[in-house]
Order: sequence, then C-alpha cells, then structure tokens
Amino acid sequence: ENNDIEFGMLPALHVNNKLVFNEGLYINSLLIKAAKKKGMEENNYLAMIDKYFNSPKIIFFSEITAAEEEKHSYLKLLSADGIISYALIPVYFGNELVGVLEVYSKKKVLFNEVLLSKLDPVLPLLSQLLKNGIHEFHDGIDKVIKDKFTSVQPSVQWKFNEAAWHFIRDNQNTGTGEIEDIHFENVYPLYGAIDIRNSTIERNNALNNDMQVQFTLLISMLEKLKKQSAFGLIDEKIFLAKKWLADIAGPIFTDQVLVDDFLDNNIIPFLLDFKKGNKVFAEIINEYLFAIDDKTGQAFEKRRELEKSMNTVINAVNKYLEKMQDEVQQAYPSYFEKFRTDGVEYDIYIGQSIAPLKPFSDIYLKNLRLLQLSSMASIAKLSEKIAAGLNKYIQTTQLIFIHSQPIAIQFRTDEKRFDVEGAYNIRYHIVKKRIDKVLIKGSLERLTQPDKIALVYTNQQDANEYIGYIKYLQGQNILSNDLEELELEELQGVNGLKALRVGVVKDEDVEEASYINPGKNLQYPNAISNN
Repeated sequence: ENNDIEFGMLPALHVNNKLVFNEGLYINSLLIKAAKKKGMEENNYLAMIDKYFNSPKIIFFSEITAAEEEKHSYLKLLSADGIISYALIPVYFGNELVGVLEVYSKKKVLFNEVLLSKLDPVLPLLSQLLKNGIHEFHDGIDKVIKDKFTSVQPSVQWKFNEAAWHFIRDNQNTGTGEIEDIHFENVYPLYGAIDIRNSTIERNNALNNDMQVQFTLLISMLEKLKKQSAFGLIDEKIFLAKKWLADIAGPIFTDQVLVDDFLDNNIIPFLLDFKKGNKVFAEIINEYLFAIDDKTGQAFEKRRELEKSMNTVINAVNKYLEKMQDEVQQAYPSYFEKFRTDGVEYDIYIGQSIAPLKPFSDIYLKNLRLLQLSSMASIAKLSEKIAAGLNKYIQTTQLIFIHSQPIAIQFRTDEKRFDVEGAYNIRYHIVKKRIDKVLIKGSLERLTQPDKIALVYTNQQDANEYIGYIKYLQGQNILSNDLEELELEELQGVNGLKALRVGVVKDEDVEEASYINPGKNLQYPNAISNN
C-alpha cells in the first residue's frame, strides 16, 4: 500500500556448500547492484551475504543512519545508492532457506512487523519462484557435467532413466534388483580423426633442442663455479656434461632416460649441496636452476611453444566439433563422443534404437555422412589458419573411416563410456585404431596428409556414395579436383582396405575458434537425392 516501496531478491545458490554468484539470478538484487556499482570484489560481497544466510532473520531499518552504517558495512553501499529505508526477510521453502526478499525505498518508510506482515500472502509464491530458480541453476550444472564429463548425453538419457527406474522398481518388489545393461542395437558408426602431423617427431625435436640448451647452460655454470672455487670434482661434471651434449647433438640419440638420471641424481644433488653457505656459489647455481624451470625457464622453451601451439589448434577443433554436435542432434538424435589424443578422435552412432520414437531412414545417415565430410573440410581450413599465426607452425591431417554395416554398442560401467559389443563388431574398433598410420600399398607414403581428407573403406558401394558427396563439394569449391582412389598396405589382422583421398580448397575467410556451418550454401536433400 505504498508506491515508494520496491523489492529485490537474493536466491541462495550453492556449489559444494559454498555460496556462488550467478548474474542472471541475482539481477534483481539491490544489494548486488550497489556492491557492483561501487566496484566491490565478488568474494567480498558474497562473504557478506553468506554471513547473513548463516544466521537469517528479519532485519529492518526505517532510516539508515550513520550509526547503523558503522555497525553494518552493507548499509554504506545502500546509503551511497540513495536508499533510506531497507529491510531483509528470509524466504523458506518448507524448512529450506531459498533466499531473501529485499524491501527498500528512497524515501523514509516506517518499517515494522505490522507493515512487513502484509507480505505474508505472497511469500509462499516467492519461495516457489526462488526454489525454481535454484532448480534451474543446478539443472544447468548437471547438464554441463553430462555434456562435458560423462557419456550420458541427452540423446541416450532416456535409456539410463529407464534402467534406473527398473532398478528401483525391482528393488522395491523383491529387494534383489540389478542394474541392467545399457546397449543399442543396429546403430551405424561414423569415425573421424583430426591428428597433429608428426606429433611424436615434433615432440622429440623440441625435447632435443631444449636439452642442448640445458647442457650448454649447465657447462657454462659449472665452468663459472670451477673458476670461483677451484673445486676439482667440478672438472668431472664438466667432462660428463660435454659428453652428453655431444651425444644429444648427434644424428641419433635414444638415451633420454640415462640423461634424466644424470641430471636428477648426479647434477642436482651436487649443486644443492655445493651452494649451501656460499652466496656467490648460490647466485651462479640459482641462475641455472631458474633456466631449467619447466614453466618459465629457457631450457623448456621449445616444448612449451609446441604444447601451446598444439593445444590452441586442438581446443579450436574441439569447439568446432561441439557446434557440429548441435547440428547433428537437430537432424536426428545421435550419440557423439570425442577423445583427446595428440589430436581429436570422435565416434558418432545413429540408428532407430537410439531414438525409438522417431522413425529412422537411411536419409538421416546419408545427411550425417555429408555433414561429416564437409565438416572435415572446414576443420582443415580452420586448423591451417590458426596454425599459421602461432609461434610453432603445426599441421593437421583429417581421417574418416567408412563402415557400412550397423553394429551394437554397450555402456561400460567400469569405464563410464560406450564401446562396441560382440566379436563381429570388434573388427570395426580394431580397424579404426590401426589406420591412422597406414601406408599406401607399395610405397612408404602415409595415407593421411596435411590439407587433405582421407576416407578408408572396404565396400565399393560405400566409396561410390562418398564419391558423389565429394563431387558435390568440389562443385561448391570446398574440395579440390584431385580425388585419388588408393589401395592400402595390409595391417595385422586387417586386409582389403582401400581409400579415397581429396584435397581441401584453402579459404582465407575461416575465423579462429568459430563454427563455420558446413551446411552453408549446401543443399543437403538435393545432394543426397542426386547421389
């Protein structure tokens, strides 16, 4: 009954029993607005609010006075914002504190129990509103956990819900319920891999360069110590260090374990003992120790540079695949799982058993295959553009394995992920794990090459389908007119493999870490029907 009175709300949001700040849900809080306006650190105003939540009670100030401001620091924030009257009312949902209602005015209002009791009819509605906000917040946390950290994706969540309900029902009825297997029959697999080209060689080269720097610094430091101390044992250390440096700089070096042992168990203990009680020696030795710090030291520069470049490219590819996953799910519910290696590998499974309420047709599989192929072209362009701007230039290769027959997958509870099920389906898993380094038959050339997409297959009918997609993308100036049809070397337990390989048209308009819609300017239904 007073138009000068306004309201704000503070929900009680906690993660691991710790109060947290959520911009969207705190947007109507006067106290938060005043604190942010004053530039107060988030931790400070959260601590202030947490203190109140630990001892919640109705507090009201008909007029904020200087004396009250001295007692309660938060009143200074409100007073500076022009607030004269202020009250806090804790809001409960059942016995749970779900937040607090702020009542305030920029004019003097005589707050008392009688006036505030007029809010009693609306408090149950506010408590439900706050409870709903808290539920939405925690649902968002659960969604991120499921999406980023587990294999329980929305497309297969229904199956886990069903299994959980059956377990609860059986336990209630008999007390002997067992969790049932989670599996999907007759799903079509699509496998793709984006790999850092020659990652092992690049790592070895970076290590070798850094080790040469480290031993050069070590020898220089030991020679300074020898000059300052005339300590005879140092000559032996210098001799050994020079011997190791010559070996490391040689054409073939494979004794990294012995080098590490020499540095860790011979040099470091000697240096730590030698610098004790002598400031001059300590300064010389510390300069070397700073240089071999793995996070900032000169002797780790090449390795840090390589890892930073690789992580930058891989993170961008991951972000792209996350956007691609959204498009995949819009077309037809599928299971999409990524694996981090020296690059990124992913499996997509699509079939009627994953979405029993949505009729499945092979048009969805064909659409997904075209999407995968065009996405690989966009990823090749994206990674090339990013790598060109890095201190350490690296290249990626793109690989697709075409498997025409449906398989079965089962959730492995011990590994918390899906994997192929049954002896016949294991072949799919074996092949996809062995083809990343496969050679072209009768040569020493690797199938996977930078700026190209390699597609491995065993069935010519599958190859013909993809050739149709390739010709279509060539017509869209996405793929180059250099399609190769190749035979591959025999692998252990696997023979008869063939491959298609096609170049990617370089595009200067790809933006870093953004999703370039592979379907842009592509008419999927026409491309599929024409094929």
